[in-house]
Amino acid sequence: MKASTQFLAICAITFPATAMATPPVSKRITDGSKVLGCFVNTFIKGEQAWTSECATAAATDFGLAQGISIDDLSIDYTNTDPMTLGFSSSSFNIRLASLPKMTWPIVKTAGRITLIDDGIAIAEFEAQTLLRRPKATLSKLRSSHTFAFRGNVTFELPGIPFFGGFNGAALSPALPKILTATNVGFSSLTTLRGANNFPMKFMNLVSLNKDTATGITKMIYTVKVQNPSQLNLKMGDCKFNLLNANGDLVGALESPNLALDMGDNVVVMTITSTDPGFYTMVTTKSNTFTMAGFKGSVINPILAKAIHGFRAPITIPRIVVA
Repeated sequence: MKASTQFLAICAITFPATAMATPPVSKRITDGSKVLGCFVNTFIKGEQAWTSECATAAATDFGLAQGISIDDLSIDYTNTDPMTLGFSSSSFNIRLASLPKMTWPIVKTAGRITLIDDGIAIAEFEAQTLLRRPKATLSKLRSSHTFAFRGNVTFELPGIPFFGGFNGAALSPALPKILTATNVGFSSLTTLRGANNFPMKFMNLVSLNKDTATGITKMIYTVKVQNPSQLNLKMGDCKFNLLNANGDLVGALESPNLALDMGDNVVVMTITSTDPGFYTMVTTKSNTFTMAGFKGSVINPILAKAIHGFRAPITIPRIVVA
């Protein structure tokens, strides 16, 4: 996917995000007569009878595609091209309008969706493919964002009753003929749960060693990282500065191939410290450190914009050495 740097930075730090689609709607005719007529005409004459006027009526007069919901977003920052990122969701649900005596399970969706922030298109992507074409950047970082999903979808309807009997009764049950409704605009409001931090809890010490020749201390341990958001982030190799309670730099923290899925994650972290007192510090008492991002925290320049300001506390209990 191709996207603006600020939009992807927002995703990286998992601020709350709202997705909203608002195709132009001048009126809504609730009886849906024109849409029904389009389906009947398409059934008789074939898919070529589904015209652009039918698509417009389905979107604006009746609101055929009434809502879109997604349960999560996954972003992969590890592509060799820093501006091409994996963008996917485990669910992309479209709610259709209810018409009398008609059912239409969706067997295929397609279309282009535009993400909009403050009225500015910031990225486009094809449904079920990748984000692409950066257009603009977000004006600023804030605790919540409204995104508009604008586009159209194509529905393949694997059976439709023919309307025309007395009192609206169907002349026959759903017929085994696939009809296609193309370029139907949609409208939706979807809110994704976000987080401005990732709570961490020390789990187990793997190893702790101090090189007597260089004075360098190396500590490997596991930590449980909670991701309360609805974003799955594949971030690649990450590095952070490690600060003590006074804000002084005491070491560097690394986590290779860091991936934070929704919920709890077990992450391996390595601390390397040249501070001569670090070994004594962690073996004599519990300490609360701060993980702090910096310009070179990650390789991907888009993600780096978010990580640069990242701060998270981590408490390491006293390490008892044998």
